[in-house]
Amino acid sequence: MFNYLADVLILLEKGRLKMLDINKADTWVLTRELRRLAVFFDDSPISQSELLLRIGHYFWENREGRFAYEAYKLAGKSGTLPEIAKERMGFLGNSPFLGKMCVITGTLDGTERSEAFDDIIRLGGRVSDNPVNTMDILIMGYPEWSAMNDGVITRKVKKALDLQKKGRDIKILSESEFYSILSDFLPELCP
Repeated sequence: MFNYLADVLILLEKGRLKMLDINKADTWVLTRELRRLAVFFDDSPISQSELLLRIGHYFWENREGRFAYEAYKLAGKSGTLPEIAKERMGFLGNSPFLGKMCVITGTLDGTERSEAFDDIIRLGGRVSDNPVNTMDILIMGYPEWSAMNDGVITRKVKKALDLQKKGRDIKILSESEFYSILSDFLPELCP
């Protein structure tokens, strides 16, 4: 007998689904890909809801918060969600990073940049190392935060301020503000 979940996970691991590009997959693309995936396995012995639920669990275990959230949301539309999925959706739904593009500038004293990116992704955010027009949150490490307060502005800070002037709601966080947010959601990870 075919193990349909194993087939799905193999597809996910090989990156054949567009939704796995963390920075390029908008929510509507992710939703579309999840629906396509569920329909592709229509003849499987499990329901679409169960398949999407398992995909949500897969993404949760792999710390891909945004993808887990969307998979659980679709699973809920197809059937009743178990309590654990509801709790995870509630947790991710309250994340200030859910669906937000985050950029880090400067040096973080409390963690490596890659670890900070992992934490943001785990909480449903998207990340970029470059200032982009889709930026929602700029996290400023040293010396960027102190330099900004002394009147020196870097390229990433300038981009965020320019976007703010154009009416974009860009949040600029200090490293300590970033860790404070993380401590609310991931207390075991904070320095």
